[in-house]
Amino acid sequence: MRIVRSLLLAAVIGLSFLAGNTASAADAAFGLVTGTANNAVSIAPLNGTSFDRNAAFACPLADVQQALGRAPDAGDQVQLGNGAKTDAKDPRCALRMRVETVDFWQRVGVVLAAAVLVILLASLAAGDAANPATGRPRKWIGAPTRFLLGSDGRYSNSQCQLALWFGVAMTMYLAMIVLRVAKLDWAYLDGVALTANVMALTGMSALTFGAAKVVTAQKAESAIAANAQGAAAVAVGAGMSAQDVVTAATVAATKAATIGVGPGGAIGKPPTPEPDIFTDLFQNDHGEVDIGDFQMIFVALTAVLIFGLACFNAMAVLPYQMHVSLPDVDSSLLAGFGIGQGAYLVKKAALPLGKG
Repeated sequence: MRIVRSLLLAAVIGLSFLAGNTASAADAAFGLVTGTANNAVSIAPLNGTSFDRNAAFACPLADVQQALGRAPDAGDQVQLGNGAKTDAKDPRCALRMRVETVDFWQRVGVVLAAAVLVILLASLAAGDAANPATGRPRKWIGAPTRFLLGSDGRYSNSQCQLALWFGVAMTMYLAMIVLRVAKLDWAYLDGVALTANVMALTGMSALTFGAAKVVTAQKAESAIAANAQGAAAVAVGAGMSAQDVVTAATVAATKAATIGVGPGGAIGKPPTPEPDIFTDLFQNDHGEVDIGDFQMIFVALTAVLIFGLACFNAMAVLPYQMHVSLPDVDSSLLAGFGIGQGAYLVKKAALPLGKG
């Protein structure tokens, strides 16, 4: 429970940085986009604390698109122009998007709080169920690093890269939602989207995780079958009956599946040292450095770092838009990520068990 209290305290401290909204200029006039029809945008001006829809005026859609750089959505808020009205154009239609600024430490606090929430939920999911046979009570909080360990007790490259990308993407997504609600309004709770490149990168990360597990399972099954065939060959060479040959093969396969298959297909896995993320991610079961593992983790870390910093910088200015997107990743980074993931899978499929 001390871990829970510490995580919750960190979250509260992080959210405390959001106290108070950034004040807008006192002389600024704002309006709410209420809809678009007949190539005109209807805008309700802010009157005190509410938007007066009865005093709504229209601005040409083309002018609004040129001023904002995009077609507005109903619910967007804009800053109105000022000046004297002329016959040619309403000066209020010289629009800018209304924004709120978020200082550095507010962003740091919210991102940390979002990260704590993700880690806390992972810790809850990693807890152990109660065991009536031993009288062990339920353990509500577990080590979130359990998500990073493979079946061999070592840190898994595919699981680490998936957890790393998911953790950063979810942290930034939650942080953006919290900031939009706290600094803008509850009306801006949803509407945060991911770009196509970010979705593609997420899909490749998940695909690598799944494909790596399939390759490992197939290698283990092949090693089990090889052990069974070897036992059958020995039994045949010893002149045993057909029934004894089948029994020997079954026993060998069962033993390999139960005890495990070590490097080279030998029954029984060698004792493994304590998990060490600094060696497990870059070395195989024989302690040999692996360029494929290094490349995948390096590219994944680069993508996570660039995406995280881009999201953090984007949170500095929050527009009053109903729909926004988290920052995109460039196509070069996406291509590099794909090449790294692909090279890792090819290497894993080509090399024998324990080396791939």
